[in-house]
Amino acid sequence: MVSLCHNITGHIIGLDLSCSQLEGLIQPNTSIFHLSHLENLNLAYNDFLGSRISHEFGSLTSLSFHKLLQNLTRLRQLSLEMVKILSEETMKLTSSLTYLDLRLTELHDNLPNNVFHSLNMRALLLGEITTLQFLYSLDLGFCQISGTIPESIGNLTQLTKLDLGANSFKCQFPPSIPNLPYLENLYLSGNALSGKLGDFKSRSLKRIDLNNNQLNDSIPDSNFTLAQLIELDLGSNNFKSQFQSSLSNLSYLDTLDLARNQLTRKVVGCIPRSRHFDTFEIDSYKGNLALCGFPFSRECGDTDNSTPPPFPLLEYGQEYDTEFFDGFTWKAVLLEYGYGFLLGLAMGCLMFLTGKPRCFIQIVEESSKL
Repeated sequence: MVSLCHNITGHIIGLDLSCSQLEGLIQPNTSIFHLSHLENLNLAYNDFLGSRISHEFGSLTSLSFHKLLQNLTRLRQLSLEMVKILSEETMKLTSSLTYLDLRLTELHDNLPNNVFHSLNMRALLLGEITTLQFLYSLDLGFCQISGTIPESIGNLTQLTKLDLGANSFKCQFPPSIPNLPYLENLYLSGNALSGKLGDFKSRSLKRIDLNNNQLNDSIPDSNFTLAQLIELDLGSNNFKSQFQSSLSNLSYLDTLDLARNQLTRKVVGCIPRSRHFDTFEIDSYKGNLALCGFPFSRECGDTDNSTPPPFPLLEYGQEYDTEFFDGFTWKAVLLEYGYGFLLGLAMGCLMFLTGKPRCFIQIVEESSKL
């Protein structure tokens, strides 16, 4: 046992009973609850099997740090709502937890790693996580989370990285996300986000990955002026905006995916030519039938602004054959059929006029041997 006393009053303010081989029940009349000035209490790694958490803990009004959870090996539900938790060190959670409420806990440090590794967790309540005001990285990718992304996520104003990719969020794209002033990396791919994209305020954005969602409407022009952007992946959505030649202003861009949208080429549909855009292959744009210019074979001199035919839907895993839909392939097919038709017509006339099909067959056979 280790105790800590106040320098002036002499009151016991700290008590460490960890690894003391204590066992049995924590009785309401135990002497611990008489230490009214107690601030720190550690009861970890003892054997209080079957003991209930006594209401008398509530009488220790100065208590701010107590390690009890390591002993609660069969704990199923835990609510710490409005409890002041200043560090994850207080939260060595049991793997049997199925319900955890951390709303309004004023947790200023990292969330416990085992919160997201618990196989039995069914409900995790983070509530309005506005108190994590110094959080700079939130990575919940591939966590099989469903539901909606709270609008209050925009209150995490220090975020530089937000990764909620490969989950099952089904909601409107939160308008508060583009307002995050220091955001550098945004990964929201593989969800079911819909609605408008919004104008990103952060001038430090380097990576935007929104692939495989249901975002629609137009791509805001301001998003093509993010000077630090390295990766832009908006593929497999429903964007219908005009293709912006201002993309050429993204001088650091090395990864681009706009495929499988419905981008048009009216007025500004020609893909820009520059030292880095010339390196992007046709896969970056495929599925947008109305685009023109390199790497497509269709030049932008064509002023036809008619609406392109709808792109056929594919099963998961299939890919479009962009060359097949390209103009030159169709011309080649038509030319082949044209020559074949003329040759067949000439052969028929010759056989009819000469009346000697055997002779004609012999000529053809001899020609084929050459």
